[in-house]
Amino acid sequence: MNWRWGLSLVGWLVACGARSTLDVETLGTSGEGAGGQGAAGSGGGAVTTGSGGSGGQPPRCEGLVWAGPPVGIGVAAATPAERPRLVATSPTTTVLLFEFATSGAGSSELFSVPITGAFGAWPPTSGEREVHLPLVAPVVTSAGAPGEVAFTTLEPGGGAPILGRLTPEQNGSSFVTLPFGGSPLALGGTTDERFLLASGPPNFLRLDVVSTVVSPPLIQPVGRVGCADRPLDAEIVEDVAGGFWIANTSDQPHDDCLEPDIPEPPRVVSLWRAELTELTPVASHEGEESFTEVDLAARDEVAWVGAADEANGYTLLRHGPGGDDVLSVAPSPAPAQYDLGAIFEEAVLARVMPTVPGDELRVSLLTPEGEVAALSLPPASVPPASGPAVLVDGGRALIAWADAIGTVWVGRADCVAP
Repeated sequence: MNWRWGLSLVGWLVACGARSTLDVETLGTSGEGAGGQGAAGSGGGAVTTGSGGSGGQPPRCEGLVWAGPPVGIGVAAATPAERPRLVATSPTTTVLLFEFATSGAGSSELFSVPITGAFGAWPPTSGEREVHLPLVAPVVTSAGAPGEVAFTTLEPGGGAPILGRLTPEQNGSSFVTLPFGGSPLALGGTTDERFLLASGPPNFLRLDVVSTVVSPPLIQPVGRVGCADRPLDAEIVEDVAGGFWIANTSDQPHDDCLEPDIPEPPRVVSLWRAELTELTPVASHEGEESFTEVDLAARDEVAWVGAADEANGYTLLRHGPGGDDVLSVAPSPAPAQYDLGAIFEEAVLARVMPTVPGDELRVSLLTPEGEVAALSLPPASVPPASGPAVLVDGGRALIAWADAIGTVWVGRADCVAP
């Protein structure tokens, strides 16, 4: 494979140290962290961690409880960390990625920290921070080859889309330039280095399958999946059959943009499944407001699509074997930040919501009937400023967020069985 090495950012490393053990702290005591505020079912139900329920029934979740105090990872930087995200690179290793703004307007740098045992006994252990890439545009990450994180963004200095790979605790990254335009919006990857990439010129979305097993990469166009009169959003996750779920915003349900019309606001979210270049419409929902962000989580045959709108509302579309359900959560008083995870047939929704005196992290358990349980951070917690990110394994949801004073936090919400 003809990967081209990216930059190493030597100037930053000289200033801050090429490699350093992170400062790790826990917040409060085990008693304070275990229940949280508003924890449902924290008084007695067993935490579900396996794949099967009692009596041959599928596992279910009726509440959430903190596994222990959130763990703070001090990053010792002059600016706060931004946009944390979580990627599993092995059964025991989760990579925490985040960005730091740099002096250039709209520029930042991508960092990573490996976390070991995040879904085992709490608290987990963390490795060493490394810097991988200068960024001039948003970066999207995904699982890739074992032990690696795949990413896509715009090439520093060139503006063309790139598809790259990074290894935790190794400085730098490698990437290839892709032969088409647009800004990458979503990336789904498999261990055989086959990726589904969604990219967006200003008013439509396109999908391409990119295989990096050969050099140069093999690119198979899938087609357009949405149009509108303003920028769109998309999300991709792998499904159990080796294909992908795709969710996107658009002005029409499952729009291939082939029929000429006047673009309208993106008031629709659409859900698809893709197997190689074959795309199948699954479900859609049209709202009253324009959607600005889409989130996606799936487990087995159940998929959850979350969509934030211009009125600070958040709508959820749940697709499962029994049909489709649409529900919403209480609107935020100002634009909030969201992420979703599928936990058995339910979903975990994490929100960083603007409040006074500081932002609030709220972790909710969702069923087709609506929000049934919620967690808040323990008392005396440092208010979150950026995030959240959610990664689920079995009945446990790992959640990452950043505060405004230089710490990235990781907590785990465990499912309480009926």
